[in-house]
Amino acid sequence: MAHHADAIVTVSHAMREDLIAHGWDAGKIHTVWNGVDPKRYRPGIATTAETDALRARYGIPNGVPVILYVGRLVPEKGVLPMIEAVPSVLASNPDAHLVVLGAGQMEGPMRTRIADLGVSGQVHMRAELVSEHERIVHFEMCDAGLFPSTYEPFGIV
Repeated sequence: MAHHADAIVTVSHAMREDLIAHGWDAGKIHTVWNGVDPKRYRPGIATTAETDALRARYGIPNGVPVILYVGRLVPEKGVLPMIEAVPSVLASNPDAHLVVLGAGQMEGPMRTRIADLGVSGQVHMRAELVSEHERIVHFEMCDAGLFPSTYEPFGIV
């Protein structure tokens, strides 16, 4: 279909270059970046009560650093190496917690590795889809976002 299309839209230069490398007509490919609504995605949208309740749900005390991963649990997202790195993070910041929000085929292997590494108390997996507002509350709760992708052509992150 791409060979018959008048135009192809990608969301990043990386995806455009990938398509060209695979033989697609560069003259047809246009990059239009993803965007977000800054009225919905900005600091202060979630209340302190909401972030405190979310911390309580995970058993994370206030004041303790939270690292957040949101995305599919698939190999190309780098989720297993992310779990492998947790002991190193805890070695330098023993109070840190990792919250993993997403679903996918790597859930089982990730849970197994979390148990094998003995970090179950500080890695919290929630393998389900949540509402947009709850995702925003997660963003508000975290101190750092984690994006371990090994291949991210769509650039939504």
